[in-house]
Amino acid sequence: MDAQEAQKKIYQGQAFDNRVAESIGMDSSLFHLAIEEGGLSMHLLILIQFEEQGKSHSEVCDYMLLFVLKGLDVIESRFGYQELIDQARTAANRF
Repeated sequence: MDAQEAQKKIYQGQAFDNRVAESIGMDSSLFHLAIEEGGLSMHLLILIQFEEQGKSHSEVCDYMLLFVLKGLDVIESRFGYQELIDQARTAANRF
């Protein structure tokens, strides 16, 4: 895979990631950060694999939520209570 193909894959992963964040009802920037802080590094590559494997949107959301919730706790412990974090946690728990 050349650099141009790799960049295209990353954009695909970001677009899919944004759709997952939107369906959960979270700010996409906080969603990305929460996944990383929750222990799923290089999550865009994992999302690309899920998409290529034909995983359902619901399956992907369920998988990501484990990392999102853990990541929100990490972020809150670092920065203290933030309304955006609380809203994201509520949205994730509702999903």
